[in-house]
Amino acid sequence: MKSVGLSPEIFLSAADQIDSPVVDAVLEDYLNAASPGIQAIGLAGSLARSKPGSITAMLQRWPTIVNDPNRQFVVNALRTSWRDSTPGSVRQLVAATPGLSPGLREAAIKALSSIHSKETLGLLASLLSSSDKTEQIAGAQGLWFFANGCPVQSTNNTASLGYFRCEGRSLYRTKETFQNSSNISFWKTWWDAHPEIH
Repeated sequence: MKSVGLSPEIFLSAADQIDSPVVDAVLEDYLNAASPGIQAIGLAGSLARSKPGSITAMLQRWPTIVNDPNRQFVVNALRTSWRDSTPGSVRQLVAATPGLSPGLREAAIKALSSIHSKETLGLLASLLSSSDKTEQIAGAQGLWFFANGCPVQSTNNTASLGYFRCEGRSLYRTKETFQNSSNISFWKTWWDAHPEIH
């Protein structure tokens, strides 16, 4: 691709379904490139594969790529594909989210709401009091997914709506939690009633 001058974003599509050390090596090469646009492609590919350390890489490189058009690939990969539910990675993104630029913040909130692990709950609950209605709904839905034992929403179960098959064990699932997916006031009350998970 380099030798014929193809745009680096073509690599994202070409390697989308390929899990290979060669792809990893190319992404690493892109991440360490001098060009912010190429760095953004490497970062987007790493996030899309939920590579360990990809949140650290994003936070380090975002100031460099924030004005590059390819930043949108990073935002989209975080929003739709990054689903590293390891506690350390989730905590890192939770801690960074309040200070992120608006588009990246929205993508981080979507990712964390989709993961809805124990480590996300404090942030999700704080969104219930946001001045932004979209953030309030994301917080409520994330808490709904958690309380009802739903699986992580990923690219593998989005089209089939499989992430709504809430068959996991949950101590918190009740008829009321299942019926109130976007009810902000319900989830505020629910959160206050469960200090053990704060």
